[in-house]
Amino acid sequence: MDGLRMDDVDAMLYLDYGRKDGWTPNMYGSNENLPAIEFLKHLNSIVKKRDPGALLIAQEDGLWPELTDSVENDHIGFDYKWSGGWTRDFLFYLSVDPILRKNYHDQLTLSTLYAYSEHYILTLGNRDVGSLNEFMAKLPGDEKQKLAQVREAYSYMMVHPGCKMMAPGTDMPEGLAKCIQALNTLYKSSPALYQMDDEYDGFEWVQLMKYEENVITFLRKTEKPEETLLVICNFAAIPYENYQVGVPFAGKYKEIFNSDAVEFGGEGVVNSRVKTAKAEECDEREYSIKVKLPALGVSIYSCTPGKAPARKKVTAAKTAKDKTAKDKTAGKMVRTVKAKTPAKKSVKEEKATKVEEAVKAEKKAETVKKRATVKNDNNKADRNSK
Repeated sequence: MDGLRMDDVDAMLYLDYGRKDGWTPNMYGSNENLPAIEFLKHLNSIVKKRDPGALLIAQEDGLWPELTDSVENDHIGFDYKWSGGWTRDFLFYLSVDPILRKNYHDQLTLSTLYAYSEHYILTLGNRDVGSLNEFMAKLPGDEKQKLAQVREAYSYMMVHPGCKMMAPGTDMPEGLAKCIQALNTLYKSSPALYQMDDEYDGFEWVQLMKYEENVITFLRKTEKPEETLLVICNFAAIPYENYQVGVPFAGKYKEIFNSDAVEFGGEGVVNSRVKTAKAEECDEREYSIKVKLPALGVSIYSCTPGKAPARKKVTAAKTAKDKTAKDKTAGKMVRTVKAKTPAKKSVKEEKATKVEEAVKAEKKAETVKKRATVKNDNNKADRNSK
């Protein structure tokens, strides 16, 4: 036996699954189906003893915790969980016109939040997408664009964390068949795609929020930097020239897979030359490269660490030129300040000004005194008349 895949496991785990009324809580007052849980634990234990290599896969759409942890740890003991949520979100995103995909960017990135909570299997088989013609019917664009998106879908699934299950059928065009064959070869020859597949350190975002461009960029990693893969996915219907992306370190970046290659039936928007990282900051990283991104395509690069590129040196002539320009600017500022500052008065002029101000003050005091005297006299006259 190769394994068992159990459908609707959540219908077994929960007493109230699909029932609004008419269910009885367990002895603890909750909705867990305790006998079913013990049955699944026992079944998985017996299968593992009889067929140690058999795979036990659960299709469960609830939120049962640690479904894929072992029975020894008091969990149910499945090996993998069918990632139906990823499939639904991804297929919905692909069904949206590329112009509007920026509004549904979270459907593309949400899965990385829970990718390490279980051991997942990602699926794009006949059961999920139907035949190739049925799959293409779900996608926007003309026939070429639809095929480009099918290649992109399988490519993205291959580099996303989680095990893979694809069954595209036998009615594939030659280009698509070559693309899937190349993806399988890449997966087997790239430790970054499987060695740390269940660990957070095996994945790292580079560009998460490029929703306006419909682009995501990330790294798949192992403990060896030279095994790092840089993945760039463009879900827009337009290509990008000289697209800048931050890279993890200085060195060489070689495109080892492009879903838009001519042999796969694409337009041939590829990067045939090795890219050398430049000391230009991008995506909060010290180094970056500029590449061509195909429309509706995935590009994958190998990463080879190297020496840090020398930063540009400022020549003595340029320094002298900048200093001269700086001095001229400073001179203009000084002249402007001088022009706006009033001329300083002489000592003689200052004395004359002070005397003039004193005379004015004395006259003002006399005027106030006279007004006060007149007011007093008027008051006396009023009292006498009374």
